[in-house]
Amino acid sequence: MSCDNETNRQDFYTSIDADIALGGKKPTSCFVSIRRDFRKCAYPMCGGYFIQTINSNSEQVYVATVAFESNQPINKSVVLESYGKSVIVNGYTRSSSQRGYKEFVVKTAHVSMEYEGIGEAKGNFYFFKSTGIMCIKAPCPSTSATELNTGNSVIVSSFSEPYNEHVHRFDGSWAISRVYDEDGSGHAIVQMVPNQQASEFTITRIYIQVPDPIKPCPKVTRKCPKGQVDLFDRDTNRCLVFRECAKPGVCILSIPLCQEKWRLHSYPSLQNGCNNYYCDPDFTTPAQQIK
Repeated sequence: MSCDNETNRQDFYTSIDADIALGGKKPTSCFVSIRRDFRKCAYPMCGGYFIQTINSNSEQVYVATVAFESNQPINKSVVLESYGKSVIVNGYTRSSSQRGYKEFVVKTAHVSMEYEGIGEAKGNFYFFKSTGIMCIKAPCPSTSATELNTGNSVIVSSFSEPYNEHVHRFDGSWAISRVYDEDGSGHAIVQMVPNQQASEFTITRIYIQVPDPIKPCPKVTRKCPKGQVDLFDRDTNRCLVFRECAKPGVCILSIPLCQEKWRLHSYPSLQNGCNNYYCDPDFTTPAQQIK
């Protein structure tokens, strides 16, 4: 099965079954949105999930169950409790244990960062990557965006995103590192619409791959002598990195608040050993704490 240009197919999973029957080929995975079926009838006829291929005109299809590849450390509840357009999963269908029904197998999952008053999710879904082009003047074709499932690509010379403006204590460096992941693993999906100017876009949602970080942070160890405090920086994986020792002093006691769906992270980083703060999406793995 291929997701490319499948806008008129009648059955989402017919070609997958055909691949398996004709030699046991591993089915080609697709990026889909997923939502729970709340219809009132007997299971497995109802109560499963609806999946729909993104970046296409295909209709949603019903699967009785959702499974996860055993080698993927995905928090299942994060995916299955984030219904609708707030979660994008990559995977394939196979026969379910419920006779006559299908099961969707999740390989990777990306969850949308939401905030209070966020607008409608608009546009198609893309992976970003650097073109390697360096420019002195704007606009610059420094970014290529590949459309999920179709493989179509567009050049992005500039874009705007809503999070830095609307999320208090947002870690923009972390988010951009996910959008432009250096290893090409697709740690973030960008949903965006084109502006009137060519190659300029407005991002309406960023979907972060879970778990995040993909690999656990190294253990934090104290290095400073008694009477001093360890100061840390936070890298683009949200991991703490020792910076220097400092003498403790007076700190402002007020602690910022994060809005709903965001989690506060604090760590000693400022003068006198005072804390710095970020608000992280609550579906990410909690960042390290210094005790």
